[in-house]
Amino acid sequence: MRGTRTAAAIIACCAVLASASGCTTKQANESQPGSDLPTPTVQAKGDAIVVAVAPDQPIAVAVPGLGHLTAPAGTFSAPGKLIARRLQSDSQDGSLVVVGGSGVDVAFEGTSLVSPITVLFDDPAATRDLPKDALPVVLHKPDGGDWEAKLLSRTADGVPYISTREFSPNLLGWIPIPGWIRNLADSFADFTTQRTDARPCGGPAAPGWSSVDKRTTLVHLCSITNADRAEIQVQSNRRFYQWVGVPAGADYIWVEGQPDPLRRVIAKVTGHDIGSNVLLAGNGRFTAGYKQPAQTARKDFNAYLDPWSAGLSVGISVLGLNPSTNVSSAVLIVAKCVTQLLPFPSADGAKAFLGCFVTQALKNLENPDVALSAAKDLFGEAAYAKEAEEGLKQAKDRLRYLGRFLKVAGIITSTFPQLPDLFSSWGNDQPGRFTLELKGRPAPQATQPTGGSGGNQSTPPAPSSRTPCRRTTTTAPPTPVVRCAGATRATAGRCRAAPRRRRSWSRPGFLPSTTCWCRSIPTPPSQAT
Repeated sequence: MRGTRTAAAIIACCAVLASASGCTTKQANESQPGSDLPTPTVQAKGDAIVVAVAPDQPIAVAVPGLGHLTAPAGTFSAPGKLIARRLQSDSQDGSLVVVGGSGVDVAFEGTSLVSPITVLFDDPAATRDLPKDALPVVLHKPDGGDWEAKLLSRTADGVPYISTREFSPNLLGWIPIPGWIRNLADSFADFTTQRTDARPCGGPAAPGWSSVDKRTTLVHLCSITNADRAEIQVQSNRRFYQWVGVPAGADYIWVEGQPDPLRRVIAKVTGHDIGSNVLLAGNGRFTAGYKQPAQTARKDFNAYLDPWSAGLSVGISVLGLNPSTNVSSAVLIVAKCVTQLLPFPSADGAKAFLGCFVTQALKNLENPDVALSAAKDLFGEAAYAKEAEEGLKQAKDRLRYLGRFLKVAGIITSTFPQLPDLFSSWGNDQPGRFTLELKGRPAPQATQPTGGSGGNQSTPPAPSSRTPCRRTTTTAPPTPVVRCAGATRATAGRCRAAPRRRRSWSRPGFLPSTTCWCRSIPTPPSQAT
């Protein structure tokens, strides 16, 4: 199901940060060299611990001040000896990784490893200084190599451990996790569980010729009357971005926080049609108005997700910006990384996307002038390009820390506890669909004949609400008949010279007037002589 695949993708995107919240994981032993790693001085502490081993025997070796080394039967290739040495080290300030001070090194005599040994850091002395919200790691120094960090997993009861075949020095350490990263992990978890409160439906009641059929939990719906239109108000019931397909015929579309110029930019970059798609932010809202049609019609809307909406949801959270007002900043970087999520997000693609997003955002900050020029080319509009760059500058401290973090810790690809399905309310058949039903206008009434001997007569049409002006005439009293000769004319009972005739004109269908142009009004049949 698409919803399930998207959920897995978003969970994979937040894996690095969600682990900081104490998730139980399976093995997570990816390592990544980095300049933020310390270079501690290490020395052995106490006597070596020597244990006889054999292929058919499991082991459980206690290392005081550290924990246990465990392995099942079949771990060793032949009978021999395991020699464990407890290590201690100094701590250094200024690096991303804090050194805990204790560690272990293991050597073998007469045998070799067939499968990994698990190092459990379950001695309270080893984890006494480990902060609850820190990300535990092991600092490992390969023979002849540089120090590297390996992420630890946790058992069901929270004990950090690592399973490994590499037993040059392994020191317990951790990466302190700032509060904003913990909040970010919480925000990703909110994607799967959190809903929004429906806002009041502002406006007069919807017209009687409209109704709404809601068949999804992805949005809140209500409808009102706006002038002579039925307006549907759509509010997201999720904390992530989603698209809503809008049916044709809308008299207007208004999107909260997205003026039409910004909507055109989003449509251009993402390849969505502005007239039929709305990008709805988490808890965001949009409205669409429809006039009453001549014939009854169904307007089918559909809320849905795609790689763009998934990428924007993760990106805006990483940046720590307002999803309703700073979407342009996320669009700018997602455009460079969305190919990692095509044709539809996968776990590996989501992992690559997160790394790409942080890397590209940091590159953008390195040369602001070049970045702004590229943003203008992408958006085709200077104002929103500048707005996008300003948003990235606000997030520069977060991005720089994440850049350091990713260099040291890499991306966790282990299996995490299953979070509630991001789209548990979705089915397979248009799970985000809702409908606005519009009844057609009533048919005009047929004319009715009137009584009398005048034959078929019709009732004159009702006057328009805009009554045309009409010349007012007054019946003058009768005057004596005077006959005049030549170019004279009887006026007021006397013969006067006739005035010169002036040419006159009128607009078609209008009568000239001293005050206005009046449309000629046909005389109703009942008044004809």
